[in-house]
Amino acid sequence: MSVRLLSSDGGIGEYLSLSSRLDGISEEVAAQRAKNQLLRQEVEDLQSGSEAIETIARRKLGMIGENEVFVRVIEVPEIPQAMSLPIIDVPVPILDESEPEGAGPAE
Repeated sequence: MSVRLLSSDGGIGEYLSLSSRLDGISEEVAAQRAKNQLLRQEVEDLQSGSEAIETIARRKLGMIGENEVFVRVIEVPEIPQAMSLPIIDVPVPILDESEPEGAGPAE
């Protein structure tokens, strides 16, 4: 009898191997159940109201509401100093500040 417990056929080694596989499968089943619950909740949200449908339409289809404005933000990558162009110093004319611009002599 003790020979069978130690042998690979139905023995402790096979029991430990199967036990380990069972633990792995149990974890997979728990993860799938959690995923199924999230999907069930999403289906219920989609069937019960338009808010979830609107959210999905906004994200996936780019839907814009009637009184909304679409603003696209584009991030410009920073240019390394070595690649940037030099700044050219251009003289700026100085205006006479005593007289407002556009005001000519009184007629």
